[in-house]
Amino acid sequence: MAVEPLDLGAVDRQIVPITWDNEKLDGEVVTLHCTNTATGGVSDSGVSKNDGNGILSYPPGYAGTTHVTVIDNHGNTDEGFIQVDGQGNASTPEAPDPPPDVPPVDPPAEDAPHPEHPIVLVEG
Repeated sequence: MAVEPLDLGAVDRQIVPITWDNEKLDGEVVTLHCTNTATGGVSDSGVSKNDGNGILSYPPGYAGTTHVTVIDNHGNTDEGFIQVDGQGNASTPEAPDPPPDVPPVDPPAEDAPHPEHPIVLVEG
């Protein structure tokens, strides 16, 4: 099997493009930290370029709200809420009350590596 592009019409997912303020996040790369506001479930993306654009995907028919925190490799964050309706429509809702048992996202430590490339090799 080869890696190939797939026609978005054939994808069995709800695709939601998002943006963030890449002036506020001055790092070279970012990670998306997504928390389901109803269940506290967490999903983290891989590291990608800080160009102010990203994509979230949801199972078909899923409806709910996600708290998205974009974290750059300097520890800066930008955040917001995305709501999907199960029909492929997304919006920015009012911020809901967080579940009481969801821990806050800690930024990386000051001495954490600042990768120039999304792949960081740790020697040791």
